[in-house]
Amino acid sequence: MLLKTLLFASFFYLPFAVFGQAKVFDFHKLRFSSSTCNGTCPSISMNIYADKKIEFSRIIYKSKGRADTSLSHNFKGQLEESEFNYFIKLINQINWDTLTVANLDCCDAPIITIALSYAHEYRLYKSMQMPGSLNTLIRYLTNIAVTARLPIFHGKIYFEE
Repeated sequence: MLLKTLLFASFFYLPFAVFGQAKVFDFHKLRFSSSTCNGTCPSISMNIYADKKIEFSRIIYKSKGRADTSLSHNFKGQLEESEFNYFIKLINQINWDTLTVANLDCCDAPIITIALSYAHEYRLYKSMQMPGSLNTLIRYLTNIAVTARLPIFHGKIYFEE
């Protein structure tokens, strides 16, 4: 009977223990930037860290070339647990190891840059035309920068180039 139980357990549970385990995404830091366009696209530079710290600079435009100085500042703070978990869920859905982007920076659209540090890896993507697999992440990061209610930070924030 014991042998039957062990065989049953190994047949049904071992594969889940070995193969059903989700790959752990060892996130360290994400740098996101979105340049202005020839209209009112916001300018955003952002860092998100593994400890949920977020810092970003934004310039919101009232009209072409006219920044809204009441909304354009540097910000520092912490992401809420639910925001950070959703962010991690989004980056986990992307296959960063095989992701490629078009080398496009010719037209009137924001240039998006995403630099990701994870599991001793560093990936840099920069283009006006990002693949569709990044759309939800880009919208989420842009929304955080445009609508966040974090404290204004009057110092300088360092963003890698």
